[in-house]
Amino acid sequence: STLTGEARAEAEAAGERAEATAVLARAANALRGQLGLPAQTQEGSARARAHLPRSAEAMQLYAQGLTKQRAFELNAARTLFERAAALDSRHALSHAALAEMAGLLGDEDRERAEWRRAEANAEDLPEELVVQIRAGGLLAQGRAEEAALLYAPVVERD
Repeated sequence: STLTGEARAEAEAAGERAEATAVLARAANALRGQLGLPAQTQEGSARARAHLPRSAEAMQLYAQGLTKQRAFELNAARTLFERAAALDSRHALSHAALAEMAGLLGDEDRERAEWRRAEANAEDLPEELVVQIRAGGLLAQGRAEEAALLYAPVVERD
């Protein structure tokens, strides 16, 4: 239960490191079944995979980068995100994370370039993430009002 912190379901899946995405998908499907949720659709699976880098090593580097980012170890996070993006140049969220790090570290040119890379590879992400990426790019260009307007349809729908 979310009130007590007690586990409601758990799943286990094993596999080779190179098949990390498939292992995660099997574990997610097992959890969905235990929770009485319908099986993931192919479209839903594709969207879930878009959140993750394609290789296990890039996935690990990206996750480590997020950990460093949350600990405000920005240079270490940037290095990890750079390595993840080098292994999977099509992972939009690695580029978005690099854009955020560049902005926080004062590298405006790199920030804008990474937002462009993130947007160029965001086609399979959910609309909310695409909007966040587009808004980040606009903010990096000093276009805050346009960035705010991007959120209006998403907010109105919810």
